[in-house]
Amino acid sequence: MSKRGRKKETQRRTSRFTKIKVLKAIEGSGGIITNIAQNLNCDWHTARKYANKYEEAKLLLESESEGLLDNAENAMHNLISSGDVTMIKYYLSTKGRKRGYTERQEIDLTNNIVSNSTPEEAARFLKEFMNGCEQ
Repeated sequence: MSKRGRKKETQRRTSRFTKIKVLKAIEGSGGIITNIAQNLNCDWHTARKYANKYEEAKLLLESESEGLLDNAENAMHNLISSGDVTMIKYYLSTKGRKRGYTERQEIDLTNNIVSNSTPEEAARFLKEFMNGCEQ
């Protein structure tokens, strides 16, 4: 087959998705790229590329993500208000940490080591204890 009849394509490739189409795909997505990809009918990487291509899309993506986080915090607030003990513990162990609410363990070894042991026994005990922590 002859190539004489074919012209070389020199046109610039146009964007697959317009800014308006991308913005509409982001609306209501919760800022979740998988949802945007489904709305655009493309793969995840393409959706992420287009969501980051336009400045307005970046801002809307951030706004959608923050809105979803607000919804999650509101749901958590409702569970806490209704007395959900698990959620109360979770909230206190994360947001209440600076006030001392934590589930960390505190081990007081001073009585065993200082009161009832010689310095050599205390050193040996600490060495064995530290070796046990490394495993």
